[in-house]
Amino acid sequence: MIYQNQSYLLIIILCIVLFLFLNFKLERNFYSWVKKHWFYKRSFKSRASSIFIAIGFTLLSLSLLDIRGEEKSRTDDVKEYKTVLLIDNSLSMLADDVRPNRLSKAVFIARHFVKKAVGHKISVVLFSDNSKRLVPFTNDTNLLEARLAGVSEQGAFGGGSSIVKSIKETEQYLRTSGNGSGNILVLTDSESSDELNLDVSDDINLAIIGVGTKKGSFIPLKDRRGNSLGHKKHLGEKVTSKLSEDSLKRIVKIAKYSKYWIASTYSLPTEEVLDFFDKSNKLKTVKGTVSTRPVLTHYLLIPAVLFLILGYFLSSLNPFILACLFIFVSVDSKAQKELSEKQKQQVEENKLRDLVIDLKSKWREKGISQREKMQLAGALASLNESDQARKIYDESLKEVGKTSVYDHFNWGTLDLKEKKYLDALEKLQKVQDYIKKNPTPAYENLRKKARQNTLLALKEMKKDQKKKKDQDKKDQDKKDQQNKDQQNKDQQNKDQQNKDQ
Repeated sequence: MIYQNQSYLLIIILCIVLFLFLNFKLERNFYSWVKKHWFYKRSFKSRASSIFIAIGFTLLSLSLLDIRGEEKSRTDDVKEYKTVLLIDNSLSMLADDVRPNRLSKAVFIARHFVKKAVGHKISVVLFSDNSKRLVPFTNDTNLLEARLAGVSEQGAFGGGSSIVKSIKETEQYLRTSGNGSGNILVLTDSESSDELNLDVSDDINLAIIGVGTKKGSFIPLKDRRGNSLGHKKHLGEKVTSKLSEDSLKRIVKIAKYSKYWIASTYSLPTEEVLDFFDKSNKLKTVKGTVSTRPVLTHYLLIPAVLFLILGYFLSSLNPFILACLFIFVSVDSKAQKELSEKQKQQVEENKLRDLVIDLKSKWREKGISQREKMQLAGALASLNESDQARKIYDESLKEVGKTSVYDHFNWGTLDLKEKKYLDALEKLQKVQDYIKKNPTPAYENLRKKARQNTLLALKEMKKDQKKKKDQDKKDQDKKDQQNKDQQNKDQQNKDQQNKDQ
């Protein structure tokens, strides 16, 4: 058996030992008193019952700990989530057309990506003329954060940007560290110094974030101590570094699964990049090792129940101890049920989020049908993203029809949830009117739900009106009291003036 939280386990064991010591001590004192005054000697049955119950409670308490067995591994189909962050560290990344400068902005985007990319194994590579691997593949976010923070402090290497060369080396890196599939996120100002003579494997998802502006900026120069040396010059003229969107378009053509974004001072395309990676990785599974640690709780729980049953049987079901056992089991069952409900809720939420990601990506790429729009709106409403759901409903739903009656009901329910009672009543009434004109057994359940929500909306609206009325009355009483206090104060001042006069 393995239990990772050793300190917690030690505390539990000490509490159990203390409880058993006090319990046996009190029992011994009690039966000594009984023997002294009533001449009753404790029976073997009573002693055995007490021991069995103590063992049962001990095992039952230990079974509440998350005790696991040895880790076991198996080969299975798993999703490949290896991502390489390629950060341009050339001299042009010091330009400050993006605040505070391009390199700091690129590092900020990378750190935000690390926080959001749950489940990804991430490697960080810096490149200019040559590439330098800063962090190998890891899911240790603290290590990644620390190394990325040091990139901004260290500054740029200098030299040009060999983007295609770095992508080629990264593809080879993914091949040697796995099966060759994975994600590459390039953060660069797109000033490439090499030729685009490379075809990236279809197993690679290539995302490029261009950091900079089309207007561009001068490239500052600094010495090792950080003192300014002016700006970079060529033939006596200051060099202006500009972001080239055409270069980004040419670079993404080297990969089948590729996309680019442009990051300005206030934009942060991390979520879009993750959506792109998730969508591209949907159909890509590889043979990988899955590790599990089996739960061993039942090895303690089953003997605990048997000892308790035997102990209570020998003690003729003592009422007090039976009540304690009932309370203990009830609380534990309730906790287990709540945990199970939370797990089910989390699973459903994850399914809805996957559905939202798929439909949004499909909508951006080639559009979606009316039915899929309604599915997206319903999923967004369930995830409490009401503004986006309402926007889709507003744009897509017009009149109540055979194919949209359920969608209008969902729309009205969303308004009811957001406490927009008048809008909810209007939509629910349209649903009921349509069902009244087209009565079919299939709509009977929907009609009942619409009527229930209508009554609920009226009840809540009446409650809010009463609450508002009470608040207005309270405010008016407060105002009247303030006026009365002011009048009393004015009268006192007047009386004082007369007295002084």
